[in-house]
Amino acid sequence: MFTISDKALNRLENYLREKSLSGMIRISAQRDDSGSRLVMSLDAPKQEDDQYHFHKTTFLINKKLVREVGEIRIDFIDREDTQAYLISSSRILPN
Repeated sequence: MFTISDKALNRLENYLREKSLSGMIRISAQRDDSGSRLVMSLDAPKQEDDQYHFHKTTFLINKKLVREVGEIRIDFIDREDTQAYLISSSRILPN
């Protein structure tokens, strides 16, 4: 399962439009010495992906990753001192 808040989707679509970027958004796991986290990048679909369509944007997530982390949600934090996308999952990412 994959969900994105209206605020996050609007910010992301506005950013893509302003930068004249096209493509699909991949959600993937990034692993390094400090641990694992979910990240976003532009990419093309692969056979092993699930695709999720919201408004004008398509998100790609590897089926194995979906099984490992469960539900994925994207929110946008907009505070006085911080603006950022928050990508969370219902289970901890494996290292």
